[in-house]
Amino acid sequence: MTTQQQPAPILSVHDLRKDYDGGGHHLQILRSVSFDLMPGETLSIVGPSGSGKTTLLGLCAGLDEPSSGTVTLAGHDMGTLSETERGSVRARHVGFVFQSFQLIGSLTALENVMIPLELLGQNKGAREKAVELLRRVGLEDRIHHYPLQLSGGEQQRVALARACVHQPAILFADEPTGNLDSATSAPIVELMFGLNREMGTTLVLVTHDANLARSTQKCLKMQDGSVIESH
Repeated sequence: MTTQQQPAPILSVHDLRKDYDGGGHHLQILRSVSFDLMPGETLSIVGPSGSGKTTLLGLCAGLDEPSSGTVTLAGHDMGTLSETERGSVRARHVGFVFQSFQLIGSLTALENVMIPLELLGQNKGAREKAVELLRRVGLEDRIHHYPLQLSGGEQQRVALARACVHQPAILFADEPTGNLDSATSAPIVELMFGLNREMGTTLVLVTHDANLARSTQKCLKMQDGSVIESH
């Protein structure tokens, strides 16, 4: 009789700490954070400003290095990889929605969304996939507009479409609805959870939106760099 092997976590964080030293001061940003997230699960990270939420998100995605502890993402121990190798892991497995959008101003909405596919060499069908995602977030009539021609909410929707176009295994989003009203946030939320349902994309969301936090399977509540509640 064979025993079915349990799937490994898509994200495993163990005893993660982040400190900053400067100007004669020692500042603890994260204090011994640990959790596992299985493929297809959804997690919200909540807490007041300055509690370490965005720092934790960046460490989980390999955008920064911890002072101590480990992050294993899609089977890769991020602490053992070079920056180039971490970038390769992100390109293949990760989507990231930044609070500041980080769109390329010289490219149209369509061209911005196509970037992840082009970086992976997936040029065939890239335009069609990008147009479809922009349609899903209600921007089919804005695909040839540049970021400066778009509102903040529209730029956020372009950023989400870009993060999702290569069907990442895990999507990290920093306040994905923070700049949107309830009407324009609806397609953003539906796209994120639609990816989760249709493709098994794991979601990790930093949010102040209580309704959005209640929509995820798991929640980490943070305060002063520590997880004070997990459910």
